[in-house]
Amino acid sequence: MKQFFQILFISILVVVLNSCSAPPFTTNIAFDSTDSCKSIIPIFFDKRNTPFVSIQCNGKSFDSELDLGAEWVPIGLPQNIIDSLNFKSEGLPKLSMNAFGSFAFNRSYSIDDVVLGNLKLKNVLCYSNSGIPSTLTNKGIIGLQFCEHFDILIDYQHKKVTFYNKNCPDSLPDLKDWIPFHFTYNKIITIKGQVPGLTKSMKIGFDNGAILNMNGKQYCILRNRSILSNSDSVHNFSIISESASIESQKNIISDLRIAYWDLPQPSSVDLLLGGDFFDKYQVFFNFKNNIMYIKRNS
Repeated sequence: MKQFFQILFISILVVVLNSCSAPPFTTNIAFDSTDSCKSIIPIFFDKRNTPFVSIQCNGKSFDSELDLGAEWVPIGLPQNIIDSLNFKSEGLPKLSMNAFGSFAFNRSYSIDDVVLGNLKLKNVLCYSNSGIPSTLTNKGIIGLQFCEHFDILIDYQHKKVTFYNKNCPDSLPDLKDWIPFHFTYNKIITIKGQVPGLTKSMKIGFDNGAILNMNGKQYCILRNRSILSNSDSVHNFSIISESASIESQKNIISDLRIAYWDLPQPSSVDLLLGGDFFDKYQVFFNFKNNIMYIKRNS
């Protein structure tokens, strides 16, 4: 009974804090004269294959993880960096939960100037990431709330991410031969699909920050084993497939490694397509129309 009331209290607190009006994401987005329609940013990877980009906040540079699964944050920085730059605090804290089910309070701040390549932003909303993992102690996070203000192309093969100005439709890449998927938001970019012969219909989330490395290989993460036809024989970190195909919207995403990992979050999806998927496919997100286009790397 005590645990029930604890959960109830936390749930009410989440609703109250997160329903309070937050400051706007930014008061100004501009591309400098180098290219007014897009900003091409190099991506680099750590030993875990976590993707990072370099970002400037108030003139100081940081490495920041590019993480589409961080849906609650435009930019997240650890408190020690925020304190060193004397950012202005804004509004009430936001309560979030990480993939391992831990709650964290994240205060909001305003960054005067943010520079990402030739992309320049003013008065950008930032959250202190008090639940940040130890691997990111002196690093930041660029999350989904930042990315959705642009059309973006994530290209691990050529180690770059491109942020496109939504007001420049003629600058977008030629997507004629790419495979389209319409997606929805359910805390994460989501489609419905199934792995023939293995799973029932399932909800599939796209999170390039979802990284599972085993025996020198990356795996997409199945977090709900109940959708498997042989669920009783599956245990934590069991390999489900070394070359799975997903059928969705009359299209196929092929050659995916999948393993089971009992992650508490995000509870809204059954399967997370993370590092293994983004290693094999270039992915373009059209956030205006909620369409994702993919192309297999050559």
